[in-house]
Amino acid sequence: MSKLDSRQNLDRALRRPTNLNLSVEATRRAKEYGLNVSRIAEDAIVEAVRRREGELWKEQNAEAIKSHVERIKREGTILAKYRRF
Repeated sequence: MSKLDSRQNLDRALRRPTNLNLSVEATRRAKEYGLNVSRIAEDAIVEAVRRREGELWKEQNAEAIKSHVERIKREGTILAKYRRF
């Protein structure tokens, strides 16, 4: 499980000041609507990291997934004989 997996872990995480280059118009409008730009940026980064970790997991486990799917096609599922549909 990644350290970025839960909001609770993020809230406990140390904070680091970070410079971002954002458009003047975007930040003006965010401020106008009372939006927390830091939190929005952090949430977007966390989501991007989760997506990338998921992609990497799929790449790293592609052979095992392929093998599992082939076995299911060949042998069926373990409990298939108990299915009522």
